[in-house]
Amino acid sequence: NTQGRTARKPGLCYRGGITQCPGSPKSPPTPLSSFLTGSGWALTFTPTLACLSRYFSRRRSLATGLALTGVGLSSFAFAPLFQWLVSRYAWRGALLLVSALSLHLVACGALLRPLSLREDPIVGGPAAQLTSLLHHGPFLRYTAAITLINTGYFIPYVHLLAHLQDLGWDPLSAAFLLSVVAVSDLVGRVVSGWLGDAVPGPVARLLMLWTALTGVSLALFPVAPAPTALMTLAVAYGFTSGALTPVAFSVLPELVGTGRIYCALGLVQMVESIGGLLGAPLSGKEDRVSWGGQVCIIAMSCSLGRGLVTL
Repeated sequence: NTQGRTARKPGLCYRGGITQCPGSPKSPPTPLSSFLTGSGWALTFTPTLACLSRYFSRRRSLATGLALTGVGLSSFAFAPLFQWLVSRYAWRGALLLVSALSLHLVACGALLRPLSLREDPIVGGPAAQLTSLLHHGPFLRYTAAITLINTGYFIPYVHLLAHLQDLGWDPLSAAFLLSVVAVSDLVGRVVSGWLGDAVPGPVARLLMLWTALTGVSLALFPVAPAPTALMTLAVAYGFTSGALTPVAFSVLPELVGTGRIYCALGLVQMVESIGGLLGAPLSGKEDRVSWGGQVCIIAMSCSLGRGLVTL
């Protein structure tokens, strides 16, 4: 069971990374804990999503959307849950409980059963797949587009709280707005997955639509200081950015085939992580040298626009 082993071992790695975290919230994470946690998450997420693409051929977008709703649920529920755990069991005890929860990845990985497809022998081994993907023009353009989109995708989660406090919002109301974004994100993932299967034609068209709407909603944040307008934009951004995610992953099997999905998805996520890694520091630099967080939000929305043009 190659798929199950691939997901189970990183689950143990992820758990070990959380266990190695420092015993105080004021202490910086150790390099070992950061490496184990990041590696465990990456090596769990990629094979799991690739398995999902191989399991479903008719309702792949909906299955992907439902599988990714866990991100929205955790964003909504985990922050208050962790604060409650810290207040009851202290920082170290809360981390140990979270590491115990992460061990469920091992059991979930054991449920991923191998599936043989007719096109598997045709695509060759990992080296042959990698070589063919590096010479696959549409795949390379798709990877570049997703990297540009990823550069601006997470900016509201980094800067929106500070932007709201600059407008005079109290921290509790600002945190509530982020929870609204998380709930809207969850709904958007399910709706987008359903539309991806219900609407005829390539799923890439829906990806372009959701990318455009996400960029527009992000660009409007600096020009909407009223609380009602900000709430509306938060719901719109959460829905469209959540809707973007399942179709982004559903496009890949159509582009390269399910036989090369493991190698293709791993390569895409490796490259797109560069955009996610650079997005927050670049927006922080914009924040320091310009007129607060407004310019950095607009600049990151332009990054989504460049990704749309590349698509």
